[in-house]
Amino acid sequence: MNMTPSKSSLDRLPKQLSKRWEAERERFEAALRAEQTVPREAVTVAISLDGVMVPMKDGRRAQKRQDAKDQDRPAGYQEVGCGTLSFYDAEGERLSTVRLARMPEKHKATLKDMLGQDFDAAYGENSSRSKAQFEKYRHLLRDEHDGVEKVIRAFCHLRDTHPRKRKLSTELAYFRRHRHRMRFAKAQAQNLPIGSGVVEAACKTLATQRMKRSGMRWRHAGGQAILTLRALHQSERFARAWKLLSSTYQRIVEIPENVVLFPKRTVH
Repeated sequence: MNMTPSKSSLDRLPKQLSKRWEAERERFEAALRAEQTVPREAVTVAISLDGVMVPMKDGRRAQKRQDAKDQDRPAGYQEVGCGTLSFYDAEGERLSTVRLARMPEKHKATLKDMLGQDFDAAYGENSSRSKAQFEKYRHLLRDEHDGVEKVIRAFCHLRDTHPRKRKLSTELAYFRRHRHRMRFAKAQAQNLPIGSGVVEAACKTLATQRMKRSGMRWRHAGGQAILTLRALHQSERFARAWKLLSSTYQRIVEIPENVVLFPKRTVH
């Protein structure tokens, strides 16, 4: 039969599968983790979190109330959270990655965004001077062994020069609090991953490419259905996950004792 499924069927199917998955999510994920094997060559594991704003059907009213507090967030958008778990070998080459995504999660800004906003606050958003300073201190932070200390000293100077820029004090406190996590030159020397490219790619392929097409808006159930299925596929877990999920639709059918089976008919 060459039947084409209707649009409404294609809309309902992932939602129903996702609903069944969510009901058993903890058990299913435990089973997938039990089958997950760490690559033999792996010496480093990296866990990353990020987010991407997506258009929501049920986010407009709440967002109108939020607009007065936060002018940076577009009306009707909420944040999808994306996470990655990656394994690397001794040379720093990525061996495999598990991708996850949930609707919606609290926004987690990347370090690159934090740096850009810090210098924009002092030098003006998107100004040529801001961009130049951003590049300068980005390289210091990444490549020099005392880079984070130099960046902190630069923030102190900016804070003192621009005392009314409260954001500088906030971000200075952030860098001081997390300075032990920013020894990037040392990490690079040990072939440890320092970039956010893996999780940024997850945000792009899990959410942006599928959920931000022209005219699209999402509710929680439909969005989570798409994210769950795409994450399983991109993590090379779909076949195992489908085996778990499809088993919930299977039932043992027993023939009652008082039912007499018809004999097989022979076709001549």
